[in-house]
Amino acid sequence: MATSLDKSIELDFAEFTSTLISETLSAIITSTLTQEKQAAQLEQQLALSPEEYAKENLTKEHIETEIAQLFPPTTNGKKSSIEIGEPYTLNEETGETPAINKKIGYTITREDISEVKRSDNQIQKVINPTGYNHIYEATKKTISTQQLELIKQIVTRGIPRVYINDGHIKTKLLLRLENQTPTNTNNNSNNINATTKANILNKLRRLVVQPVNATKPEFLTLNADILSEIEITFKVITP
Repeated sequence: MATSLDKSIELDFAEFTSTLISETLSAIITSTLTQEKQAAQLEQQLALSPEEYAKENLTKEHIETEIAQLFPPTTNGKKSSIEIGEPYTLNEETGETPAINKKIGYTITREDISEVKRSDNQIQKVINPTGYNHIYEATKKTISTQQLELIKQIVTRGIPRVYINDGHIKTKLLLRLENQTPTNTNNNSNNINATTKANILNKLRRLVVQPVNATKPEFLTLNADILSEIEITFKVITP
C-alpha cells in the first residue's frame, strides 16, 4: 500500500495507526473515483463519430504502426508496402496487391496511382502521395471504428469495476518508549521523592513508532528497543 509515511518520520503509536487507516481509506476512495471517471469517459466516447474519436485518441505513430501491420513492407528500408513509390497491381487473376480494399475498405482510384518507367523500360503503376494520404485516412477511420465498436460492447455488457470488500495492512515498525518532559514544574520539584518521580515518568512515557523496510540493507544495523509488526484487518462497508 502506498503511504506518505517515510521511515525517517517518528509518530506516537496512536497517531501512526490513525494515519495508516486514514490513508488506506483515502486510497480506496481514490481508486473508486478513478474507476468511475474511466467508466464515464468510455460512455462519452460512444457519442463521438469515428473522425472525432480518431482526432482525440489516435496518434500518427499509432496509425503508422497499424499500417505496417496491415501492409508489411516488401522492399528493404520501407515501413510498409503502401508507401509512396511502392508498386500497385490490380488484375482479375491475382487480385489487388497490396489488398487495400479487403483490409481497410478503401477503393483505389486513378488519382491515387502514378505510372513510372522501370529500368527495363516497362511501365509500372505505383502509389503516389495522394494515394498514400487516402490510405492513411482510411486506415485511421478503420481503427477508430473498430475501437468504438469494442467500447460499445464493453458498455453494453457492463463496465467491469474492482471493489475492495475487506483486507489487511501489514507494516514493520521500530517501537521505542520515550520519556516526555513534564510541562508543570516548580521550585519544589526537588522535594518529590524517588517513587513519585518514577510514577510521573511512567505516566509521561509514550510509545513511539517508526516504519522500516526489512528489505533494505540498513535493516541489519538498526538499533532499536523493539522491532515489531502491526497488522490491521479492515472491512469496507458501503451504504
